[in-house]
Amino acid sequence: MRSLTRFLIKNSVLLLLSIILAASLAGSIYILFLQHPVLVANKEIAVALALWLLLAIGLLIVFVKIIRPVWRSTPLKVKILVFCGSLLLGLFSLLQINGFKQLYFTVLLPQHTLDILASATHETASLGNRVEIGTFNYGRGEVNLQQFSAEDGWSYRDGKWIFSGDKAAHLRWKGSILDKASLLMFTGPLSGNVLITWDGQPFNYTLYSALAGEQLFTASAPIEPFNNLLAEGLVLFACCGLFGLFFGLYLSILHNKTGLQKDLNKSFRLPGWLSLLFLALPMLLVWGLYQAVYFPAVMTPDSIAQWQQVLSGQYNDWNPFIHTLIIRAAYNMAPTPAAYILVQILFFSLVIAWGLNELVKRGLPFGFGLLFSLVFAIWPVNGIYAVTIWKDVPYAIMILCLVIQLFNIVASRGAWLERGINQLGLALCAFSIMLLRHNGIPIPIVCILVLLLIFRSQWRALVNSLVIAVLLYFSFTGPVYDLFKVEKNSGDLGNTIILHHIGAHVQAGTPLSSEDRQFLDDMMPLQSWKYDCCGVNSLYFTADLNKKIYRENSARLQEVFVHTLLDDPLVDFNHLLCASSIVYSTHSSCYNYPSGLILQSGQVHWIEDRNLVPENSLLPQLVGPLSSYVTTSSSESWFYFFWRPALSLGIALLILFLILITSQSLKWAILGLPLVLQSGIMLLINLAQDFRYHYSIGLVLPFLLAVLVWQIYLHLRPAMNIIQEP
Repeated sequence: MRSLTRFLIKNSVLLLLSIILAASLAGSIYILFLQHPVLVANKEIAVALALWLLLAIGLLIVFVKIIRPVWRSTPLKVKILVFCGSLLLGLFSLLQINGFKQLYFTVLLPQHTLDILASATHETASLGNRVEIGTFNYGRGEVNLQQFSAEDGWSYRDGKWIFSGDKAAHLRWKGSILDKASLLMFTGPLSGNVLITWDGQPFNYTLYSALAGEQLFTASAPIEPFNNLLAEGLVLFACCGLFGLFFGLYLSILHNKTGLQKDLNKSFRLPGWLSLLFLALPMLLVWGLYQAVYFPAVMTPDSIAQWQQVLSGQYNDWNPFIHTLIIRAAYNMAPTPAAYILVQILFFSLVIAWGLNELVKRGLPFGFGLLFSLVFAIWPVNGIYAVTIWKDVPYAIMILCLVIQLFNIVASRGAWLERGINQLGLALCAFSIMLLRHNGIPIPIVCILVLLLIFRSQWRALVNSLVIAVLLYFSFTGPVYDLFKVEKNSGDLGNTIILHHIGAHVQAGTPLSSEDRQFLDDMMPLQSWKYDCCGVNSLYFTADLNKKIYRENSARLQEVFVHTLLDDPLVDFNHLLCASSIVYSTHSSCYNYPSGLILQSGQVHWIEDRNLVPENSLLPQLVGPLSSYVTTSSSESWFYFFWRPALSLGIALLILFLILITSQSLKWAILGLPLVLQSGIMLLINLAQDFRYHYSIGLVLPFLLAVLVWQIYLHLRPAMNIIQEP
C-alpha cells in the first residue's frame, strides 16, 4: 500500500492528467452512446463511472511506462507540433461529430410537466366524452406512453391512452424534451373536451369532429447553449487528448527501434527507367480496362460542351480553354474522345509513378512503391475519373505534380532546383494549375512565395519559375486566346458566386432598397428566385434569369451583394456553412455528385449525349460488374469513405503532422500547403456539391502516406545512403 501511495505521489501530475482525460473520454462515451435522449438511467451513469476508473488506471500506466520516458527527451518543437496537431485534429473531429449528432447532457435538461385533463364534458353535437392519446414525441422520438401516470377513467389499450368516463381524470407525465414536443390526439364524433397544461400553462381543446381526424399539441424548449457548449467542450478535450495520446505512442514506437530494423538493408532495386515503368504498369493496366469498358469516354454535359467546341472550332473559356485545346490536340491524332482518354491515362500513370519512383530513389523499398501504385490503380475514384473528360482530373494531377515537386525540393534541401529543367518543370506545373481551374491561380504562386522564404539561397531558381509561369499565363490568356478567337465568358462564374449569395438574402427576406429590389426584379422576378444553399443551378440555369441584364451589369450586381452583406452578414455566413459543407464536413444534407455514370431503368450509361458521341464498350460483358464496383463505393455504406473530401482532408492533416513529427522539421509542412489553399479557396467560392472540384485532396492523400512510410523507413535506417539528386 505504501509503495502504491509513493507511486501516486511521485506521478501526481500524470495521475491528474489521467483522471481528467479519462473523465472526458468516459463522459464523451456517455454523451454519444450511453445516455438516453431524455431519461436519466442510473445504470448508464454507473457504466460511465466504471469506464472512468478503468480508463484512468490504463492511461496512468501508459503515461508513466511508455510515453514519459520518450517525452522527456523530445525536442520542444516536436512537443509544440504534438500540441498543435492534437488541437487542430480535435477541432476537426468535433466538427464531424457535430454534423452527425447534437451534443448535450441529459442531466442538465430542464424537467417539464404535462397534465392532460379529460374534463368529461363535450360539445352538444358530440356523442361522448372520449379522449384518445396516440403518441407523445419528445423531439427525437416517441416516449413510451406507459410512462404516463393515470387516474381512474383512463385505460391503456393497443398502445394508446383512452378516456371515456363520466368523471374528470388526469393523465400526467414529467420529463425532458429536446427542442420541441408534440402530443397527438384523435378527434371524432364520440370525442369530448380536454385541458392540456404544459409547465403550468393551460390550453383547451375540443376534440369533437364529424369525421375521424387528428389534433396536435406542440410545445418548444430549445436546449440551452450552455448545455451544448459544455458537452462540446468535453468531447473536444477528449478528441484532443486521444490525438495527443496517439502522437505520444507514435513517438514511443519511433524511439524504440529494437527489433524493427531487422532486414531493412535488404531491398529490391531496379534501374531508374525500369522502376518507373513497373510502377506505372498497374495503373496503365487497370485504367486501360476502364477505358475498354467505358469506351470511348465518360462524358457529362461539361464534357459534351467542350467536345462540341472542338467540332465547331468556336471556343469559350467557361471551361478552361487549355483543357479544350488539349482535347483538340488529341482529336487531331484520332477523331474520337478515346484519344484524349488514352493521353490522360498515360500522363496520369506516369506522374504518379514518377512521384513514387522519387521515393524509391531516395530509399523507399520498391515493394512499398509498387504497393502504393496498386492502391492508386484500384481506387474506384481514380479508375472512373481516369476515363472521364473533366478539367478537374488534369487539375488534380497537376496539384499532385506540384506536391511531388515540393517533396523533391525539401528532400534535396533545395538542390533539386539547381537544374534548369526542374525550374522549367515547376513553372509548367504552376502555369497548368493556374489555367486548369479558375480558383487555381493563387495556389502555385503562394507555394513558390513560401519556398522563397524557406530556401532563400535558391531565390534565383524560384523567381525564374515564377516569372516563367506568369509570363506563360498572360501569353496564353492573351495572344493564344486571340489566335483561337476564344470568347471570354468565365466572368460569369464569379458572378454566379455573388448570385448565390444574393439568392440567400432574397430567401431570408433581407430588406432591399427600392433601387436594388427593382434591379433584381428586372434580372429575375423576385418570386422566381429559387434559392438552394447546396448549389447555384436553381438560380443560374433557369429561363427566368435574364442573362443579358445579368452579364451586362456585373458592377451593379456586386453593389447589391455588398449592400446585403452589410445589412445582414449572418445570412452570408450561414450560406457559406451550407454551400461549403462538402469541404469541411463528412456529413451534409446536400446531395454529393460523385461520378458521371448514369443509372437508368437498370441500365448503365456513361455519355450524356449519345447521339453526338455513341457508347461503344469494347468489353460490354464487364459494364455491369465494373459499374457495380464503382457505384458500391458511392453507396450509403461507403460514400463517406470514398467520396467525401472532408474525410480525405482530415486524414491528410493527420498524416502531415506525423511526417512533421517523424522528420522533426517544419519544412515538410509545405507538402500540405496546396491542399490547405485548395480547401480554403473552395470554402469561399463553392457553388455545387460536386466531388470532382475537390478531387485533388483525395488524389494527393496516398502520396502523403507514401512519404510518411518513407520517413519512418529512413528513421529506422539513419545510416543509409540517401540519393539526393539535384
